[in-house]
Amino acid sequence: MPKRLKLKIKAPQKKTYQKKGFSEDIIIPDWFDTWFQRNFGHKRFWKPVNIAEVLDRHPDLVYRALKAGDLEYVKLGQRSYVIPVKSLYCWLSSRLVSQIEDD
Repeated sequence: MPKRLKLKIKAPQKKTYQKKGFSEDIIIPDWFDTWFQRNFGHKRFWKPVNIAEVLDRHPDLVYRALKAGDLEYVKLGQRSYVIPVKSLYCWLSSRLVSQIEDD
């Protein structure tokens, strides 16, 4: 299994994170917005498989987040899901913040 890198963050900025009516101040690194825009900004909706490809993770990670309610989605038909880019931003930033707080 590949070794995970620990990120050292410089000069964090404060942003407001809103999820399902809950609002709190969290610290998001400066580089996150640029990274997110470069990787996910060109589409409004993403399929779970495509998100997993960009993140270099297994698609089950995204499907587990859907089933747990951590990631908002739109269901198309019986088996197809699409995730709005705003929901994806909130999910990824909250995962990043929880990793930073655990360190």
